[in-house]
Amino acid sequence: MPLSNAEQQTIEKIVAAASPDQRNVMRSEAKTALTQLNKRMAQRLLFLEENKVAETAIELLVRMEAVEKERGWRFRFKRRHQLKQIYLGGAAPKPFSAIVKTEVNDDAAELMTLTDLALTKYLLLSEDELMAALQLDFPSGHYGFDLDALTFVFPNMSDFYFTLSENTGSKSLCVTGRRKYAGFTLFVPDRGYWHCSAWEGIAHSETGGAKALAQLIEKKFGIRDISNTVGL
Repeated sequence: MPLSNAEQQTIEKIVAAASPDQRNVMRSEAKTALTQLNKRMAQRLLFLEENKVAETAIELLVRMEAVEKERGWRFRFKRRHQLKQIYLGGAAPKPFSAIVKTEVNDDAAELMTLTDLALTKYLLLSEDELMAALQLDFPSGHYGFDLDALTFVFPNMSDFYFTLSENTGSKSLCVTGRRKYAGFTLFVPDRGYWHCSAWEGIAHSETGGAKALAQLIEKKFGIRDISNTVGL
């Protein structure tokens, strides 16, 4: 679950107040934590608490780099995506040449089917009802709970995890790709328009899977790919 603006601002204050030596210690601790979490991802889906640790560590690294390089929000935005793909993108992906066109088509169709299913079955449930439904519908290790979000992975589509969250009374579903689709995001609010995006981070610059999927979903399903509009 992405950090809130308040959490990002708290980290910004911590970094601004830290000395160079303190930043070096925080940098080392953050990288160690991310490396350990990356190894766990090869075995199972991260718990939401672990995702929060990862997001916090990444934000610390991003803020420290931005301060040291005197860079602004554009740098932070891109660097945040890069580090997420380096540490949270999953196992090493196959080269894009191995992701044949029919496979991407099949995955896009299945992804949209599961997205519709998730919206129809889960979006309007209360928190207690949703927790009970996920425990009933998914095997252990394929779902997790946090204070304001619930994450689950369909066993037959393990390259994507689905996060339901609520903010100021508005619910939304965010589908995030990993492994061969690392960098892909589909955002579905209960109000407003659906959109998707793709970021090919350093660790996955040769896969092409995320961009191919986003482009196909825009063409086939009419869901806007905003990758170019936000400079990804």
